[in-house]
Amino acid sequence: MVLDRAFIGRGFSYLTFITYWSLAFYFSVSAWHTFTHAFNLRRGRTESISHLHDPFPRSLQLAHAVWHTTITNLPFLITLVFWSTIFFAIGEIVFSATKPPPFFSHLLIVKIILALYLGLAYVTRFTQGFYPYPWMITLFGWQGIVAHVLAYGGGMTVIYALVWGAKWLRERIVAGGPARREANAQNWQMEGGKTMIGLEVSSADSSKTASLSDKSPQVEVSTV
Repeated sequence: MVLDRAFIGRGFSYLTFITYWSLAFYFSVSAWHTFTHAFNLRRGRTESISHLHDPFPRSLQLAHAVWHTTITNLPFLITLVFWSTIFFAIGEIVFSATKPPPFFSHLLIVKIILALYLGLAYVTRFTQGFYPYPWMITLFGWQGIVAHVLAYGGGMTVIYALVWGAKWLRERIVAGGPARREANAQNWQMEGGKTMIGLEVSSADSSKTASLSDKSPQVEVSTV
């Protein structure tokens, strides 16, 4: 299907297309993160390394965490139009190693994003002359618009709670998730240190025993 310039210009007026772009960029960043992590493992670096978090300032770390929250919640909302996008969100919920986000703060951010999109929809009406969704038309009355806004807001809250609960349940099932892997890595390093210490002690004991044997008095036995 060939898309003309007018359709492409209108594409960013739809939450569905915005979510598609977000999923595409998130998939690209996740692919790079997976590649670099596997590359470091092949080089023998077994400690916890995250090129998306460790070198970045806290503001970018927060932005990435919020980004992950949006791509695991918003696809469920736009499922009303294109249901197939939930498979990507389900994959991130079930197979990713991220912990559940802070409940109220990230929920507030998701609600703010929806509110900003509502404003964008009406900007589209005044700049391009059309409403992205029929229920936004004011000719049908403000009661219907308010009802739709409240319904979408309530539905987003329920979806967010279910997604958060699924992530929490996954962490419980895998018994700690990233925290457990980090603890195992630390235990592995500690066990390696104990082994090295044991070797040093044993070698020191052997050398000490040898030195003592050298210093032990020797008894000469004379034969007649």
